[in-house]
Amino acid sequence: MPFDPNVYATLASVDPAAAQAYLTAAAQPAAAPPLPQAQPQQGTFFSNPAALAAQPQPAARGTLEDFFNQQTGGGGPSVTSKFFNQRQQGSWLQLEVVSDVTNADVVHQKEPGGKLSYYKKNGQDDLTRPKLVLVVKVRVLGSSDGSHAGIFPDGEAAVWLKPGEMADSLRTAMAQAGDPSGYPKGGAQIVMQSAGEKPSRTPGYSATKLFNFQYAGPAGMAAEAVANSQADLQAVAQAASGFANPTTQIPSATAPVPSAATATSVPPATATSAVQAPPPAPGPSIPNPPVPAGAASPPAVTFQAPAVTGVPDKAELLARLHGTGA
Repeated sequence: MPFDPNVYATLASVDPAAAQAYLTAAAQPAAAPPLPQAQPQQGTFFSNPAALAAQPQPAARGTLEDFFNQQTGGGGPSVTSKFFNQRQQGSWLQLEVVSDVTNADVVHQKEPGGKLSYYKKNGQDDLTRPKLVLVVKVRVLGSSDGSHAGIFPDGEAAVWLKPGEMADSLRTAMAQAGDPSGYPKGGAQIVMQSAGEKPSRTPGYSATKLFNFQYAGPAGMAAEAVANSQADLQAVAQAASGFANPTTQIPSATAPVPSAATATSVPPATATSAVQAPPPAPGPSIPNPPVPAGAASPPAVTFQAPAVTGVPDKAELLARLHGTGA
């Protein structure tokens, strides 16, 4: 409080003790003014955290692409960890793709400890380059040792397709079957066979597991591929002839329609190798994997150009070209 000498003199003449108390109080620093208290809004109680948590949050909006790009789970255990890692080279599984792969099936790869995996730059994780894998949901139809029924009791599994040797091998098999897209289609038949390992070129890194694939697209894709080849042949022939589009269409070829592949203990042929693998290690004999129905290339289409009448012969064409003819 501020010191007033007149007040002090008056107190000293009347009550010396009161004057001394006044002097002591005046010597104390002034107390800071109290801070203004926040005024709660109507319906809000700052002293009750549960009331704050109960406030409604705004609903999210999304697009059809957002909806279909949501992850729906892996579809089943990995065929690599559950089957191939416990078996010798040359073991195989016969699979059927459950559905077409979409963007939702591309996930961030994780390391064994659960840490997200990235490509390296100067020895450090490059957070702008995550390692991605394509999870292909499959149904297991058969295996080299017949153990698939116990390992995958509900038949559901997943192929975790990593970039590099594994993805290239499947893409090659798909191209040989007439589908160069590299995106497995629902209903397609796949035979996956272990083909050894490729040592890492970087010290301290594990070897890359190699696999060979056979692929047969779903029913209807082979016929579509033949129809497209017919149209391409007709367009090329028309452009080369220089004449109008022929009225006679190319006869349609009958393409083999893949049927549902069934598991067999003694497959009829060995899978076509997309990767050169080392010789298998000694062990129990493994039956050759089956060939998916429809895996063979469609028959070649022979183009028969329609007969054209009234075409000038070579001598007449040369004469017209040099301006010596009529």
